[in-house]
Amino acid sequence: MAAAAAAAAILLIAPTPAAAAEPIRTYLNGRELAFDVPPQVENGRALVPARGLLQAMGADVSWDDRTRTVVAILGDRSIRLRIDDRVAYVDGQPVVLDTPPRIRSGRTLVPLRFVSEGLGAWVNWDPELRAIAVDTRVQVSRSGSTAVLARSSWPGFRMAEIAQSLVGKPYAWGGTTPAGFDCSGFTLYVARQVGVELPRTSQDQFAVGTPVRVEDLLPGDLVFYSTYGPGPTHVGIYIGEGRFVSALNQSAGVTVTEMDAPWWRGRYLGARRVVSLPAAPTASTAAEAP
Repeated sequence: MAAAAAAAAILLIAPTPAAAAEPIRTYLNGRELAFDVPPQVENGRALVPARGLLQAMGADVSWDDRTRTVVAILGDRSIRLRIDDRVAYVDGQPVVLDTPPRIRSGRTLVPLRFVSEGLGAWVNWDPELRAIAVDTRVQVSRSGSTAVLARSSWPGFRMAEIAQSLVGKPYAWGGTTPAGFDCSGFTLYVARQVGVELPRTSQDQFAVGTPVRVEDLLPGDLVFYSTYGPGPTHVGIYIGEGRFVSALNQSAGVTVTEMDAPWWRGRYLGARRVVSLPAAPTASTAAEAP
């Protein structure tokens, strides 16, 4: 662990900040990084410019302007994050962030601990010095990352998986089984597979659970639309990355839909969470933040 000790030593020689308002200093393999947009703290997490950190780590970084998604690949590891989305992907597997990436001053800011550990680096935070040390020479195992919530620990992920597995099943008015679903029969069936009982109609389902803002959607949340009449006449299951699955109609059956599609965007009513919130990542303790 000599590399970890060397990285920690950088923190010991950094000057003591005069006040808590001092900017956060970031070190990579013992060298201080300079960002054109300074690190920012949100919900106790440090957000830093994506390219400034990830390219310094040696990762290949790409940006999709249409989906506002950043992808970084380092060796055999990859991470994918979408702006303002709490669902990220590590090696293709969905995980929940306590703080999502943001756009600030024209830069994509990402949660430093999450992206660093997701790509296998060691991270240490010194709250007194307001300094973060990242070391790519000290590899963190995939199971040892503290920034990732195990996907098996929350039934919302399971609901999203079940919903996607049913894509292609037929539509049937009044249907509640894979032999044929209508929209609320589909959500009722999927929720029942994880032990959640829902009312039968989309109107009644809109009245249960916890309201969720669109920017806080997580896989498994129910999304509601006003389609052929007033009120919540259609419901689907959010699966992440701005998409939901629903039993749409006779011609489409169970299908995946983009929430940003113009026809749907103008008919969106809201969302409900019918399973308990996932636990925060274990890195949320004060000693380990940001």
